[in-house]
Amino acid sequence: MRHYIEDRFGLSAPEQTTEEFLLSISKNGYFDSKTQQCFSSFLEHCDMVKFAKYAPETAEIQQAFNVTRDFIEGTKQETRNGI
Repeated sequence: MRHYIEDRFGLSAPEQTTEEFLLSISKNGYFDSKTQQCFSSFLEHCDMVKFAKYAPETAEIQQAFNVTRDFIEGTKQETRNGI
C-alpha cells in the first residue's frame, strides 16, 4: 500500500516510519480523518507482523487485503479510455 500511495499521491511513504507517515498525511489534506484512522490501524497491524513477529490469523490477513483493495479501488485514477 505504501508504494501505491507514493505513486498515486506523490508521498514518500515507503521511506517513512509509520509515525512519520501518519504525521505527514495528517498535514497534507489528501485524506479525511476516517481514512487516516484506517491507515493507522492498518500500519500498526503491519508493524506488529514485521517487527514483533506477530502471526495473524487468516481472517486478519483477508481483512488487510480487503482494506488495501478497497483503498486502491476507491482512489485509482481513470485512464483516458475509462479502463
